[in-house]
Amino acid sequence: MWGDAWATVSGASADGAEWAAVGDVWIGLPETGAVAVVDVVAGDQGLLDVTRTLGPTGYGGRLALVDGALWVGSPAVRQNVGRVQGENRTIDGWAAGDRLGDALMDCGDLTGDGLSEVLVGVPGWSGAPRLAGASALAGAVLLVRSDTGDGDLWDAGPVWWGPEGGSALGRAVACDADLDGDGVHDVVVGAPFGGLDDRGLVYLVSGAALAGTAPTDATFGAGASGSIADVASRSYTGSIPFGWAGSAFAAVDLTGSGEPELIVGAPGGAGAVLIYDPQRGDTLPIATVVGVGHLGRTLGAGDVDGDGRVDVVVGSPDLDVGRSHDVGRVDVLAFAADLPRSSSIDERSVGNIVGSEPFQRVGAWIGLADVDGDAALDVLLPTRMPAPE
Repeated sequence: MWGDAWATVSGASADGAEWAAVGDVWIGLPETGAVAVVDVVAGDQGLLDVTRTLGPTGYGGRLALVDGALWVGSPAVRQNVGRVQGENRTIDGWAAGDRLGDALMDCGDLTGDGLSEVLVGVPGWSGAPRLAGASALAGAVLLVRSDTGDGDLWDAGPVWWGPEGGSALGRAVACDADLDGDGVHDVVVGAPFGGLDDRGLVYLVSGAALAGTAPTDATFGAGASGSIADVASRSYTGSIPFGWAGSAFAAVDLTGSGEPELIVGAPGGAGAVLIYDPQRGDTLPIATVVGVGHLGRTLGAGDVDGDGRVDVVVGSPDLDVGRSHDVGRVDVLAFAADLPRSSSIDERSVGNIVGSEPFQRVGAWIGLADVDGDAALDVLLPTRMPAPE
């Protein structure tokens, strides 16, 4: 039955609870300042931590595998300036509070040079001192060129910043699906505190505008630095006041149409999952799932129940159970070809895991990977370790 843990990995108290994981299995321990490589043995009741790479406190907050190499985002280092390291290069934020590396994703080869570009979120970016007149905390996203060496974010590739102050552009990013049907992966960036009443804004940058552009080209196609509103081919506004749409993303074919839908986390208030159909050109969601406990802070997508259809795995880490605060919950949502316009989490969920203790925050981070080699997706859920009995 979905929801049974077949293995766990435990850290020391100094490791903290803000873990990230990717692949099979790299685990970031930013409170310790380490990345651990874990050996997984199917059926074992534990995971074997085989080695660690140490860094400063905050190192390892975000992880991504790019062309087989590990990239590490550390948004909390150096007074939240942030740093991204990967493939013998280091990219630093510009100012305290930038939080460079708060989101990190392998985009594949967007430019046609045979190497992958990397999308990096900088949600605390305010533009100063490089860009006069930029709004405070507008946030930004950096598209790292494949030919980049060491330097700050301005040396690494185009920087697209938020159109308004406080919008936190770059809190979530995605670039692993063709959403507009032109045959090239597109870039999706969230500004969860943007728009009227903090509904949230989601921007789509067409990958076709980048395809075939040499990474050394100063203009980098549509990727010249500028406001995301000027670069994006379309944008979506969250449908729920104070909903914070754009806090998390997934892009998969939920309906069997052969074209992916864009799934957006909107965790403000009780929280919701918003589903958009980019092929329709409609900027309103075609379906909404309303939840509890800030549903939609985290998202993942894949066939986790073995029925041959794509599921959405969604976290509600702030869920309270009785007097126990922030217990957390993770649900697997199943969909059919006819998406209902609106439904509740209990109507759509086919299985869930609920935390057992206060402040465990199950669902604060979700990873999907086949870590035990059985050709089925496993769900990775870093949580705060329960107190000993």
